[in-house]
Amino acid sequence: MSTTGGPSPAIPPEVLAEDLGPNLRIFEVFMAIIPPLSIILRFWARALSSGHKGSGKFWWDDWVALASLAFCSTSSALAFYLLDQGLGRHIYALSLSELENLSKAVYAVYFTYDTSLTLGKCSALLFYHRIFAKSSTWFRYSLWAAQAMVFAWWIGIMLGTVFMCHPISKGWLPLGDGYCNDISQLWIGSAVPSVAVDLIILLLPLPMLFKLQMSRIRRILVVGIFVCGYSIIVISVGRLVTVLKSKSDLAADLTYAGVPSLYWLSAEPAITILSICLPSIFFLGRKFFRDGPKSLFSSPASSLYKGSSEESIRGKTTGFNEKGEMNGNGKKIFVGPNPGSYDVHATKSNDLEKGSASQQYDRNGIRVKNEVHVGNENII
Repeated sequence: MSTTGGPSPAIPPEVLAEDLGPNLRIFEVFMAIIPPLSIILRFWARALSSGHKGSGKFWWDDWVALASLAFCSTSSALAFYLLDQGLGRHIYALSLSELENLSKAVYAVYFTYDTSLTLGKCSALLFYHRIFAKSSTWFRYSLWAAQAMVFAWWIGIMLGTVFMCHPISKGWLPLGDGYCNDISQLWIGSAVPSVAVDLIILLLPLPMLFKLQMSRIRRILVVGIFVCGYSIIVISVGRLVTVLKSKSDLAADLTYAGVPSLYWLSAEPAITILSICLPSIFFLGRKFFRDGPKSLFSSPASSLYKGSSEESIRGKTTGFNEKGEMNGNGKKIFVGPNPGSYDVHATKSNDLEKGSASQQYDRNGIRVKNEVHVGNENII
């Protein structure tokens, strides 16, 4: 970042007055709201669904997503601080104190921003592990390999940030002695591997999803949910393209020429969190439209239907024992708690990797539920 500071008499006043900050501030407000709202809806949905392997409602992917939110929110707070210090104006229109404050905040953002992205990617991979917990060995190894790639990317960008300037303190003390490498190279070095990792995360579950034993339309719908659930690659590509277009101006006038890239940079961690929460948000929406608003506030313990690989039939029941069990043809019948209209679940021992479709009927034989389950999760 240049350290000259102060208005130059050779620069026209109208140029010195140019400020891209107000529009960026409005954008930052939306990017600050989306992540916490997404996490709230995610945990709400998870509270209404069954837990992982019966051990609880939440798992590692949920907690890692929450940790990603903490770093994302910190980056948002720093972005507002940067705007207050002159981000969006030409660098030669800023005072030396504003440049110092900007440099310190930008240096901190590098760490919070990339850590938020890293945790978001890890959460997506942990989500795959939870969904396909009993999948094939090659898929589990692929997940661990992808996690290693994510952490390698994070370590690389952290080291690149720390050693970007010589001495290291030059990174947050622009008036000190020393020099810094071209900042555009750091941004490109972060964006290119990020796009590659995002593409791997996007494609990784597709072979497993195409194995689901259901109709073609439903299979396409489930694949679409997963693809939309990691649509962040669009933002990653947009960030990369914008940085490549403006890299020649970043070193000379970062606070002004860097603003177009900052729109993508601000959106990426926020949309990453939204993307990894989309399956849970979809679950809430389906539950709302199918079962009504009250279903969003009901405890999952109020129903014996837990979303496993089942075909559910609702109707009058007679001739079952007190536990509602009946052996035969590999099925086990569970009778619900409501007299006169019991929930009867004929459970088949299907391979969780293959997925299943379940249907529920009312007492007149009319289908009222039609769901798809992968692992322990309701997908649609």
